[in-house]
Amino acid sequence: MTSVSEEKKAEYGAMFSALDKDGSGTVGVLELREAMRRLGLDESKAAGTLAGADLDGDGEVDFEEFVALLRRLDKGEAKKAELQAIFAEFDADGDGFISHAEYKQVVTRLGENITDEQVSELFALTDSDDDKLITFDEFRASFG
Repeated sequence: MTSVSEEKKAEYGAMFSALDKDGSGTVGVLELREAMRRLGLDESKAAGTLAGADLDGDGEVDFEEFVALLRRLDKGEAKKAELQAIFAEFDADGDGFISHAEYKQVVTRLGENITDEQVSELFALTDSDDDKLITFDEFRASFG
């Protein structure tokens, strides 16, 4: 297993044990569906979730595959948190949107030698719904 702290390993182990109702050492689609139902999630996505985690294609997720899935999810959350911090730098008034003025202010503060027209073009590329405000989702989408 790739480097996972003992604390994380214990946390992941407890989560895995809670899912592995029959104690088989693997989590199948029925166990995952039940867990998703209990959590109020869309249990119809259980098969897709399982398929994404089932690296060896045996139809079940073992502990190693479970850890790999959680590490991928943790990295995704870290990236989201990082983007939220960057977004907050742009969103000077904290209203949850980046206005054209806020966008221009940050670009200028970064020392970019850029014309107003170029700022407007860049802003428009990110403002996908053309409502003159950039939401976090639009901002995140611009990072691919």
